[in-house]
Amino acid sequence: MGPLWRVAVALLVLLLMVSEGHAVPTRIPRMQDVSRASSHAAQPPPPAADGRMWRWEALPSLPVQWSEGCLVTTANQQIIAIGGYTRVMDAKAAPQVSNETWVFDLRSYDQQQAVTKTAAWARGPALQQRRGSPGCAVLGNTVVVVGGEAGSQDNLDTVELLDASPTNPPSVWSWQYADVKLSPGRSGAAVAPTPDGTAALVVGGFTNSLTYLNDAMLIHADGTTTTPLPEFPVRRASASAVTTSAGVLVFGGGSTLPAYNETVLWSPADSQWHTQPDLLAGGGRNRAGAATLIIPPTTMQGQRGQRIRLGQRGATHDGGPVGRGSTGLDNNEVVLTTGGFSRTPFFDPMLDTECFSVANRTWDQGRQCDNIMLPLPSPRGGIGAAAANSSCMVVAGGEGPGGPSTASAVLRYCL
Repeated sequence: MGPLWRVAVALLVLLLMVSEGHAVPTRIPRMQDVSRASSHAAQPPPPAADGRMWRWEALPSLPVQWSEGCLVTTANQQIIAIGGYTRVMDAKAAPQVSNETWVFDLRSYDQQQAVTKTAAWARGPALQQRRGSPGCAVLGNTVVVVGGEAGSQDNLDTVELLDASPTNPPSVWSWQYADVKLSPGRSGAAVAPTPDGTAALVVGGFTNSLTYLNDAMLIHADGTTTTPLPEFPVRRASASAVTTSAGVLVFGGGSTLPAYNETVLWSPADSQWHTQPDLLAGGGRNRAGAATLIIPPTTMQGQRGQRIRLGQRGATHDGGPVGRGSTGLDNNEVVLTTGGFSRTPFFDPMLDTECFSVANRTWDQGRQCDNIMLPLPSPRGGIGAAAANSSCMVVAGGEGPGGPSTASAVLRYCL
């Protein structure tokens, strides 16, 4: 069956499900070798003014194929890949729900001379339960893992905590259950720290019956208490959530359609949700990588030589609290999202990048955003992403046309 015929069948199934009132699952066959080419072609990185090549840097690969897990960075610049769906390299068996954690010491890697870099991912402590599509946040020195699928649509109501203090080496790390429980259990929740770092904001997800949720709550750092929040405006699973100086930005995800464009900001000033301009990707974004970065002043002229002017098209939002700046990127704070799955034609993996100006509350893509960050080398969705230092983004794993090489690849882009 050719690629175009498979797409036509998938679209027919989607239309039938919607017409009959059924929810269309946001799940996809995991770690498939996506044979069709993306409609977005990666462009070679242009040389910067000083002759350097702006590019995605390949870091040591994960030892397993990995997708739909969490990627977080500790205060000690350790990158941790948590849970998700894995299989050993080159294996033909179906991926398994994982309870593994993998740790990469980015600080030690960067301190080595380029010719002697030999750092590799090390196995960390096992989670108490297997967790596919969990949500994660780092609160100070505590890593919080929320929900996830244990297998066979068994969505978990438990939360786990890890003490990753700089004085606590990975060799003695141990995951412990928090006292709080989710009601109902869920996977695919969007999770991010509050701006003050005292709690993890949890939004949506889906249940065992594939009911999509719009509830929201705060799980406090000690893991013993929760605070309910106003409901999220729409039902969503597998959305992206990132922390900014203005609040927590939640965008994309899926429910009755595979991918959406809505962007909403939770403000700690009034504990309310504020509608923001939509993502620009025509087919939305589901299971995309995202991080909040600070653009160094030397990069404000742009990697292609033009001055960066994001968010100046006059797009509107519902008010809400404003960032520190008022025009352009005066505060140099930008949310970057890359990859993910589009709803067109049907769970198409993506490689392009969008940039959200925290000061102006507007998304940009194309030339202005490319001045900051180039598209991924190849399309991939279901990736993990995390900020490293304040101006670098690390992405790992995912699904795309690269097969095992994509599913284990780890890349870094620094502004």
